[in-house]
Amino acid sequence: MNRYALVFAALAAIAAFAALRMAGGDAWEPLALTAALALLASAARSPSKGRGPSLDEDGIRLRSAVAPVFIPYGSITRAEARQSIDYGAGMYSVSGARTVSGRYRNREFGTYSAHVTRKVQQVIVVFHSGGVFAYNLPTEEDTMLSYMSLKSRVRQEERRRKAEAARAERARKAASPPRAEPPGRRAPQPPPRLQAEGGGPQARPPAQPAEKPSDSQKRREGLFDALFDW
Repeated sequence: MNRYALVFAALAAIAAFAALRMAGGDAWEPLALTAALALLASAARSPSKGRGPSLDEDGIRLRSAVAPVFIPYGSITRAEARQSIDYGAGMYSVSGARTVSGRYRNREFGTYSAHVTRKVQQVIVVFHSGGVFAYNLPTEEDTMLSYMSLKSRVRQEERRRKAEAARAERARKAASPPRAEPPGRRAPQPPPRLQAEGGGPQARPPAQPAEKPSDSQKRREGLFDALFDW
């Protein structure tokens, strides 16, 4: 008989107790109340076999009536394997001799979720964008295999997100128009070429007439010539 069947049986016993009380059956009240309390205590002590955390394709999933958990791999920042943790105080939880499950609060994590089998010392602590989740599996070997598989899945998710970001960046660059020159800027123009009159081909500037020597230059040149002749 699993935990959920025990819970439903306890609820049925409580309903029967309420019906007997309304009908005035005082003799059956202690029996119905004792049965309901026994079923609830048994449900709290019994482990949820086959309903522990599982590593699904898209994240960690815990199917639980007390505190269900789903953590996408993309939201996980890191995971640690510890020997033990301080569970702190239970907020709404099911804690027994063999299992710790539900929502708790301690000094290190604040409010966090847990699903731990007490007989296994190793605990996997998962830090994610929504808080902290601590869990293990019924054996130490299964717990460590789950830890290594979790680390591998988180790395794969990181590589996948980086590849998607790179593809999106390439697509954005391919779709963006070429960069245009800002208005008002013109490319530098070459200096204007000398043109002949009438717009013909390039022509040389007209030659300047030579200056005639002055009278003083002529006298100096004549004096120098006379000295050399002498």
